[in-house]
Amino acid sequence: MINHAFPTTFVRYKFNHVTLKSMKYTFRISFFLKKSTVRKNGKSPIIARITLNGEKVEFSTKLGIAASQWNTDIGEVKGNSYEAVTLNNDLISIRMTLYTYYRNLSEKCEIITADKLRKMYTQTETYPQTLLTLFRKHNDDELKLVGYGRVIDTYKKYELAYRRVQGFMLHQYSKNDIYLDNLNLQFVNDFEIYLRVNCKLGVNMTAKMIQFLKKVVNLARDLGIIHFNPFHLHHTKWEKVKIEYLTKRLNFHVARHSFSTSIMLDHGVSMETLSRVLGHSNIKTTQIYAQVTNKKVSYEMNVLAKKLKLSY
Repeated sequence: MINHAFPTTFVRYKFNHVTLKSMKYTFRISFFLKKSTVRKNGKSPIIARITLNGEKVEFSTKLGIAASQWNTDIGEVKGNSYEAVTLNNDLISIRMTLYTYYRNLSEKCEIITADKLRKMYTQTETYPQTLLTLFRKHNDDELKLVGYGRVIDTYKKYELAYRRVQGFMLHQYSKNDIYLDNLNLQFVNDFEIYLRVNCKLGVNMTAKMIQFLKKVVNLARDLGIIHFNPFHLHHTKWEKVKIEYLTKRLNFHVARHSFSTSIMLDHGVSMETLSRVLGHSNIKTTQIYAQVTNKKVSYEMNVLAKKLKLSY
């Protein structure tokens, strides 16, 4: 049961719409297909309609489907295909976002109109609408935070990811940018192939670039610019890395790994302390250094033996 700040006669949910009735408001969100408009891809736009106390306003969801795949009676896409499930989930997201706006306004006892809800939802048009424009803003914001909880190396990694995405779009589409609402799973998959084949990146570096892209796409969702997840069903691949420590030729990385393994861990320094010393923000990053050497096994068994002896 959902509690509201105003008296409610009843609350009713259906998959195709949400209707709320109270002493003051009748609120309904529904979707219909504008069959009179057919795009080049054969799809017609899906329109959202807000009805509040008899007032009706409509706006484009920026989603589309072929007329033969639209269920007019219940206002959703037919079937259980990937496209159908994805689109129906997007419609649920739009519906619940509008409902959240409605609930928040009602809790503040503000005057609510259908047009006000529409404007609240479509205000996202003031934000960057293309991927690289938003990516650029994100990186600029990261740079401003350097020294305030951010480090310059992280900013440089985002800049590298920006250039990788930019190079991919020029290679794949001969375009300088792409609208965020045109992103899809195929874009993500093609970007992964581009990183592995064209940029010749390893599995983990590829995963890192995809992770940076995903953060920007999630930002677009948080801002309400898009209402779908192009990373849905994409599984980022990582592989375990065998860390070297001093046996082979000395270089910076080998020295760092040797310090972590042979000096710190082998002499009983905890993983938490090592993580702080190395400057890792996540202890999972430190755990790759935790190779079990014979010396470490011997050390820890001796510690255990001493503790057991003292307990008698």
